[in-house]
Amino acid sequence: MKNRRCLDAAAGAVVLVVWVLLIGRYIRLADLVPTHFSFAGVADSLGPRHLLWIMAGLMVLSHAGLTLLAARPNWFNYPVEITEQNKSRQQQNMVRFTTRARLVVVALVGLPIIQSTNLALGVRVDFFPLAILSLGLILLALVGYHLFQAFRLA
Repeated sequence: MKNRRCLDAAAGAVVLVVWVLLIGRYIRLADLVPTHFSFAGVADSLGPRHLLWIMAGLMVLSHAGLTLLAARPNWFNYPVEITEQNKSRQQQNMVRFTTRARLVVVALVGLPIIQSTNLALGVRVDFFPLAILSLGLILLALVGYHLFQAFRLA
């Protein structure tokens, strides 16, 4: 439970930091900002700066949706048959998954927003491609681990 609260707080902190940075930087951004990046982290597409608000909104919706799912484990579409014997363990597994995935998902959406504002303001950060790749792999690992757990607990 303590670990879950820490992950909840970390995910909320990521959302808050991204919003604070976006609010603080928005007025200084040009009308066109980087909106897409190559695997090397190079901006390869520009778009209107208001798209950053849409991305930030999607980050909040992702956070809220995963928070709601964690609070309602009976809403999940489980990969195994749920019985009275395994119901509690399966629900705990999926709550752990959504709690962990929420932090990764908001970071995956938030990092491009930060990278876009960094590049638009002339700040070069070289860790972006590695961070995105790492977060993607972590999310895949979480999916795989919790699917494995679901079948193991069945």
